[in-house]
Amino acid sequence: MKPLSPQKIHQLQQMLRAAEQARASGMISQAEGLYRDVLKQAPEAWDVRQQFAILFAATGRSEEAAKQFRLIVQANPTHAPSHANLATALSESNQLNEAITEFQRAFALDPGLHGAKIAYAETLRRAKRCEESAAAYKSVLDGDKTNHAAFNGLGLVYRDMEDFPRALECFEYAVGLEPKNHEYRINFAAALRRATLPDLATEQFLAAIDLKPDWLEAVVLLGEVLQEQHRYDEARECFERAQQLKPGEPELSERIGFVYLDLGDSEHAIKQFSEVAAGFPGRYIARLGLGQAHLLAGHGKDAVNVLEALVEEFPEREAAYSSLASSRKFSPDDAVIGKLQNLAERINDDAESAISLNFALGKIFDDCKDWEQAWKYYEHGNRLKNAEYDDYQPEELEARLDALMSVFTREFIEAHQNLGVPDNLPVMIVGMPRSGTTLTEQIISSHPKVIGAGEVVFWTKAEENVPHTLKTQEPYPACMSLMQPEHARQLVDRYTALLRKIAGPGTDPARITDKLPHNFVQLGLIALLLPNVPIIHCKRDAMDNCLSIFFQNFGAKHNYAYDLHRLGHHYRQYERLMAHWHKVLPGRILDVQYEDTIADPEYWSRKLIDTVGLEWDDACLAPHKLERTVKTASLWQVRQPIYKTSVARWKHYEPWLEPLKKSLGLA
Repeated sequence: MKPLSPQKIHQLQQMLRAAEQARASGMISQAEGLYRDVLKQAPEAWDVRQQFAILFAATGRSEEAAKQFRLIVQANPTHAPSHANLATALSESNQLNEAITEFQRAFALDPGLHGAKIAYAETLRRAKRCEESAAAYKSVLDGDKTNHAAFNGLGLVYRDMEDFPRALECFEYAVGLEPKNHEYRINFAAALRRATLPDLATEQFLAAIDLKPDWLEAVVLLGEVLQEQHRYDEARECFERAQQLKPGEPELSERIGFVYLDLGDSEHAIKQFSEVAAGFPGRYIARLGLGQAHLLAGHGKDAVNVLEALVEEFPEREAAYSSLASSRKFSPDDAVIGKLQNLAERINDDAESAISLNFALGKIFDDCKDWEQAWKYYEHGNRLKNAEYDDYQPEELEARLDALMSVFTREFIEAHQNLGVPDNLPVMIVGMPRSGTTLTEQIISSHPKVIGAGEVVFWTKAEENVPHTLKTQEPYPACMSLMQPEHARQLVDRYTALLRKIAGPGTDPARITDKLPHNFVQLGLIALLLPNVPIIHCKRDAMDNCLSIFFQNFGAKHNYAYDLHRLGHHYRQYERLMAHWHKVLPGRILDVQYEDTIADPEYWSRKLIDTVGLEWDDACLAPHKLERTVKTASLWQVRQPIYKTSVARWKHYEPWLEPLKKSLGLA
């Protein structure tokens, strides 16, 4: 190529300075044009091409950046930083395998190229080569034990591997080293959420938003985790803040509507969903929420009208059918039945909607007293559901309960009374699902000094909560030997703070009920840390209880519930564990038999109120009139006066229940 004259070189230098000034001023198009003009006249000006490539990379045009870096590498094949720059651009344009190869070429040329090692490790993670990625991040930390970016990246790797204890440890280091990094905070928060530590996740989401108040994603995620914790007022505030950040977004309005449903505020839910449906008539979710809000409000006719219109307009979408099935009683000549059956036959059995439709049809035919047809659909829905949750391991459950019983002995509890926190705010209501926990909570929370928190996810996550609080890798319950009074106080304070936040601002209840049924598993821990708290154990006839579970399409994972053999086994293990708790916690647990409550509601209502340490109030005799949130599989029933039709219900289905009888030891 002919050498450039001094005048031309001077002209190109001026153009280059102008390009750099334009780039610094944000005039990207002008800078790009000037770089192109320089390179047309001096294509081998590799430092200029480098700046041109960096311009593309900085403006998110990674594929164009990679083209420029590739030209540089072709001209300078032994220049390690150029290979690293090309690798980074390839990674950012999602050409992961080629990027990994280029990183490896760069390191082969210069093993000390430390600046590219984190980008290499992250590329390996995105390529799902997690073991290699972890090794790459660890090599960075071997040379720099305070590298916060490497800790954050390693945390992401462990999160992808679902190794949450190590992921949380890494994120905690990253946040500790760089506390003002909002991305580290939200990564930590998301991992805490996935590790089912929502109260700690909330703290990190809040810290991330404090650092970056206009971060829409973080605000929405915080709203979701607050809603999961039943902190509905705060969740609503989050989604309203998100609306300010993204006005006119119908999904955010729908989210607010569902928070109002969670709050039991049907009036505001109806208003919210109606506004969305009016502005966006095709929003299925808004209209479905409107039907559910009318149902919650007791507007049966309005609910049915909305849901039947949805069924007519969207005949292939099952959600409205399921809500309609739970909205009222059905008779054999109901026109909806045929539509539902036709849809169920057309839908592939692998689809989630097929499960919902079969459970809905089971409920409808149960209404019609056609027990054989009801069983047909319930059994089919359970078979489909069981295929999704086919991970029930009887031996693992037995070993887990054995471990709990071996640690929480009467001697251990008596020897560790110093761990007890003198707090009597909570009331624990436990038992198997569908055993009367909702009715029991309704009775107690009808008292004007009580607020029902519903099913609070806290103690059932002891396997994650306790080791995290103790900062140990030793699993629970073996790590209980490490617990000190300050650890117990931390756990109890987090729990009671969560209860008060669920109760809502401006409330000061004497008691707050927690009716998560499977808290029965952790009664040893609960009784040890909260020695003054009443524990109410709801019991029910085993056959009725198991049948009611089998007929319920649970939203949460209950992997034992969809097979009669497993269901019976799980129930027997529950009985075995409760017998142990009664033995090691004498006098601490009040057994309440569902059938007895149905037969003599006043006696047992008075007994319950006396057990929680409050004076009697006649409102407790009409729990169905309580205006509060009802988020339970028992929604239809708890809106009715106490009834007796669920007693001995299993006898209608006796011809099909032999496997359950055998598993329960009743045959």
